[in-house]
Amino acid sequence: MPEQGDSSRLRSRTRAREGDRGATPRKSPWQIALAALARREYGRAELERLLRRKLGAGEDPEGEFAAEAIPDEIARTLDRLQAQGFLSDARMAQAWTRSRGARYGRVRLRQELARKGVEDAAISAALPSADEEGRAALALWQKKFGRPAETPQERARQGRFLVARGFDAEVVRRIVNGSANEAI
Repeated sequence: MPEQGDSSRLRSRTRAREGDRGATPRKSPWQIALAALARREYGRAELERLLRRKLGAGEDPEGEFAAEAIPDEIARTLDRLQAQGFLSDARMAQAWTRSRGARYGRVRLRQELARKGVEDAAISAALPSADEEGRAALALWQKKFGRPAETPQERARQGRFLVARGFDAEVVRRIVNGSANEAI
């Protein structure tokens, strides 16, 4: 049988837990950034947006991070992550194109990376070559359609499918016209 002191300690711990729900301590920008980078690669601009969103002004009732100090703290955190090799636009662009390159063409990949704030030099270095893009487009076309189009409407539908995925218009034309095997 529990002693009187044991049950009161248990009740006070339970009350403390119940009263503290939602009042978790604020994580630092460094902790948030490392947790995000442990899940996947981020570019500097994308990680900065994530940190700004998570550390937004007015969210901390304790005032642990002053609103005017947040941008400076984020910038210092990002600089430190880059200096230690945890953050790299080039590495992020490579990982992004590697994971999506079989399904999407150079145009779409370039747009997505630019929207994420990756520098043009890193994007250009990460994009697949024209030959690789042609092989990916042909493989995707074969998986989706498997046979050449018999009507102009079907050819247009197949072309729209590939163009919508960001493949180069010349590559798409060769594939839907049936001359892809010689050119790719």
